[in-house]
Amino acid sequence: MDEHKEEHGLNKCLEAIDLPKSTYYYRKNQMVSYTEKYEHLREPMHNIAEENADYGYPRMTAELKEKGYDVGERVVRKLMKLFGIRLKNNTNKPPQSEARKLIDSLNDGFNIAKKLTRIEPLEVFYTDYTEIPYDNGKKKAYLMALLDHDGKIVPGYALEKRKNADTALKAIKRAASTLKELGHSFKDKIIHHDQDPVYTGYRWMREVLINQKARISYAENGAKENPYIESFHSSLKREGKDLFLEARNIWELKRIVKERIERYNQERRHSTLGQVAPLTYLKREKILPEETESLAEIGA
Repeated sequence: MDEHKEEHGLNKCLEAIDLPKSTYYYRKNQMVSYTEKYEHLREPMHNIAEENADYGYPRMTAELKEKGYDVGERVVRKLMKLFGIRLKNNTNKPPQSEARKLIDSLNDGFNIAKKLTRIEPLEVFYTDYTEIPYDNGKKKAYLMALLDHDGKIVPGYALEKRKNADTALKAIKRAASTLKELGHSFKDKIIHHDQDPVYTGYRWMREVLINQKARISYAENGAKENPYIESFHSSLKREGKDLFLEARNIWELKRIVKERIERYNQERRHSTLGQVAPLTYLKREKILPEETESLAEIGA
């Protein structure tokens, strides 16, 4: 109605579908779609589901109420279906999210990186999680880094106790901050990873596609189609293994990982780069200013 009323007039449009004017104004002014009414719950519900995949509807409802959202279980049950939130203990298989449907229908059609014949510096970034044991192997943390295909530089990463969307968002935001300091951005760049639920989730896709304006490339066969980040993980953990195991807590581990990645970016020679460090290579290729002495602070 709203689409055509300017051209044909409201009265004619209402007459065409035999809709009383009172009903039209009631629905327009009083009624709000279910998803619009509860849109403010989409993000907190996705966050809760990612942190607590074993929660059912009652626990999800209780968690929301604790966070200040006063909604009933009946509403939560309906919203979970509308928002495509999956829980492990659902007895009925929930519908797939639209993102999941699209990926499944394309097979390897979403593997954009695979189709490129030439990749420029800072054009394709690989990412994935890897587990890092510490405190003599009694504890573990999860590292997610973004690795440039051509220049081998790691502009950002996150190291946390949990492998979830919060960790992933920290990593990409830190990488974006570093690239900005260096005069670049993720806009129109490709971020390649597997189809882990974190990377097919609403929060990750919104950050990559909308906030960073980047493109997503999905591996069809997991690590087999993401060998560059696997190689980075292998080198980092092999060279830093003893130091990681000596870390007594997560804060010590973060300090050590930060030092190792700074060394990787600025000092470690790479055979594929002509035996120079990534920072040196990118300056030599005039991707970064010659006066760049170190990367921006990327934290841990």
